[in-house]
Amino acid sequence: MKLGCQYHFLAGYSLLKRQGELQLVTIEGPFTVQRILSNNAVIANTVIGQDVILLGKGMGFGRKAGDLLKSPKYEKIYVVP
Repeated sequence: MKLGCQYHFLAGYSLLKRQGELQLVTIEGPFTVQRILSNNAVIANTVIGQDVILLGKGMGFGRKAGDLLKSPKYEKIYVVP
């Protein structure tokens, strides 16, 4: 996290507010699984190092930490600060 910046989070987007300037960044895959929360939720990293929570039917089923999700079919995605 950078000092002097405020981060605001929306599902699927990361909104960065810095010195009166707003920047909307879309979250894209591939994702690397960090932790399985349940059969329907995982914590993952994006290629740029952002932590995200992916929710979707069967998202965590049969997955292990370190698995690569190239184009997951998630229902919701949340960016973790």
